[in-house]
Amino acid sequence: MNRKFVQFVEDTDIYKDETLQKNIEHFLDIDIKLFRDGIVKKTNDSLLDKTLYLVFENHPNSLDMTYGEHMRVSLYFAFNSLMAFFIFLVHAFIPILFNHKGTELLEYTIELSKTANLNKKK
Repeated sequence: MNRKFVQFVEDTDIYKDETLQKNIEHFLDIDIKLFRDGIVKKTNDSLLDKTLYLVFENHPNSLDMTYGEHMRVSLYFAFNSLMAFFIFLVHAFIPILFNHKGTELLEYTIELSKTANLNKKK
């Protein structure tokens, strides 16, 4: 079953049709190559183990993080983004408040994200 699944994934037209592949990658923001590599890496594992690896470990491992570390960092970015949302919301109704704070917070979060990714890939 596992070998048939890997063969199916490798032979699927999604990997041959570059336009469709790019649309899926863009829409889901998924790295198809990383996904395929994860399937091939876990060829001999059960479907459950393979799925758990692809969903919870493959991407964090590619950044040299554990699932917990990745979740902690992602939640921090989400919290900063939520704070920026509320800052912009208040600013929309009371323009004198928070003239730059929302943008500064988002820029800080983006830079932190880029730095974290660069540091982990080295």
